[in-house]
Amino acid sequence: AIALGFSLSAVPSMVAGKSLGTTHSNFSYSLYGLVVGGKGWKQVTIDHPEIFSAGLSAKEQTDRVYAAALDSLKSKPHLLVVGYAKGVLVYYDDLFRYAKEFKPLHVPLRFICLLLPWALGLWYAIRNWRDPRFAMLLWLQAGIIASSPFIAIDGYNRVFASTTGLDAVFVAL
Repeated sequence: AIALGFSLSAVPSMVAGKSLGTTHSNFSYSLYGLVVGGKGWKQVTIDHPEIFSAGLSAKEQTDRVYAAALDSLKSKPHLLVVGYAKGVLVYYDDLFRYAKEFKPLHVPLRFICLLLPWALGLWYAIRNWRDPRFAMLLWLQAGIIASSPFIAIDGYNRVFASTTGLDAVFVAL
């Protein structure tokens, strides 16, 4: 399934004349930002401007950004933990902030109408984790926790486009 997903996203790129190495090249920027402590995707342009001023192809730039991320991970692995934790905290801090209707009394209404019911729904799912329906919801939430740090720091509200459905289920529970 993973290979099929990558293949489906590679086809339009290849039709447009790009190489396979550039299909997911932006991920390298996000990974670098996460590995250096959650500083965001632009951090590689600050730390390694030589990558972008050397006249390299997009694929070569991507390869060098991945190499820089790996070097940073080898020399300071604790920063990945810091960056990852920061990404998870940013994700949950921004949970439901996209609900603009709650702006006048933003914090109390967001808390009472969305965050509290979401947390209670999550707790209900945890209490009933042996039921396959609730186990599936918890595995989906685990997937969000695992993947959100890669985009939450720079993704802003668009991060929630793929998680709103699950969040609504937890609120409904």
